[in-house]
Amino acid sequence: MNIFTYGVLQHNRILKPLTGSEFTMLPATLDGYRKIFFDYDDFAPCAIVRPDPTAIVWGQLVLDVDPSYLPAFDAFECVDQKLYQRIECRVTSGDGTEHAAWLYAAGTAATPYFGQDWDEDFFIRSGRLDYLENLLKGEFDPLSQQ
Repeated sequence: MNIFTYGVLQHNRILKPLTGSEFTMLPATLDGYRKIFFDYDDFAPCAIVRPDPTAIVWGQLVLDVDPSYLPAFDAFECVDQKLYQRIECRVTSGDGTEHAAWLYAAGTAATPYFGQDWDEDFFIRSGRLDYLENLLKGEFDPLSQQ
C-alpha cells in the first residue's frame, strides 16, 4: 500500500517517530487537488488538499506502507475528528508511472478553516517541521489515540 503525502509526512524525520520506520519515497503529482493552508488552532500552519479540477499537487509517494501503520497515520491526521479523510487516489511518479495510493484530503470538518494557497518556504521558516519532529519524538503516541 502507498500513501501520497504533500505536507509534513513527506519527511522521514516525521515518519520515523510516527511509525518507527523509514520509507522509500518517489516524487509524485496528484491531479485535481489544490494544496492550501489549514488554519485550525494548534495545527496552524499545516497543509491540506481540497478538490480543484484545475490544480496539481506535488508531493512524495510513500511506498510499501504496512497496513498496520494506518491507525497511526489516521490519528496523526485527526481522521476521527473529520479534519482529514483517508481516500483512494491515483498519482503519477516522475517517470510517468501511475500508482494507486491513499490520500489524506480535507474532511468535512475542515472547510471553515481553509486558508490561502500553500507556501512551503513560509512553512519551513515557521519552524513547524522542527516542532512536529520534537513532539513526535517525545509526546505523541498515535497508537494510544485509538
